[in-house]
Amino acid sequence: MHSRRRNTYTGTGAPIKKGVPGGPDDDNDGYVAGMNSPLNTYILRLADVYLTYAEACLGNNESLSSGPGLEYFNKVRYRGFNGKGSWRKTSITFDDIIKERRIEHCVEFCNWYDMVSWYCWQPQKMLEYFNNQKRGYRADVTIKDKQGYLHFGNYDSEGDFQEGLEYCQAPTMEINITDDDIFLPYPESDVIQNPLLKEEPVPYTFNE
Repeated sequence: MHSRRRNTYTGTGAPIKKGVPGGPDDDNDGYVAGMNSPLNTYILRLADVYLTYAEACLGNNESLSSGPGLEYFNKVRYRGFNGKGSWRKTSITFDDIIKERRIEHCVEFCNWYDMVSWYCWQPQKMLEYFNNQKRGYRADVTIKDKQGYLHFGNYDSEGDFQEGLEYCQAPTMEINITDDDIFLPYPESDVIQNPLLKEEPVPYTFNE
């Protein structure tokens, strides 16, 4: 068991610390170190359950404007509200689900698995989503306003902050993601053991 501590960060960098089990100087007999912990119990986060439920309630509809799915979606937003901005939504869409999951699961390395799952459902939409991202831009300056929001850009010759993509360094090469880039091929060792993996998938009748 570990305690929760609330500290105020006064630095200028962007460190990230989530799901903290402690460090070697905490009361864990030295078993916990950076990127290494014996606390390997799998945990399903409640926020993950809430957002999955909201997505299921949305289903194939264009939007969700009432019901428990919207209620639980807003519960996730309220917990991260912290007095900044407006947290309650009166209606959500699939795009809201995508954005909220990306925010909620930031630096938890699960976003791509969500994207692949959504690709299997709406491949064209997800390909457009991938290829319309502003990927590879680099800002020389990042500042945070009084409300806690980050702004990206640079300073002009007069020392004034300029915000926007036009003031960031653009990527030197363009990446276009296609259907062939979504799934990795089966490992050769697996195909040798089971050549049937190379055959086209067939439908399965679940009521047999």
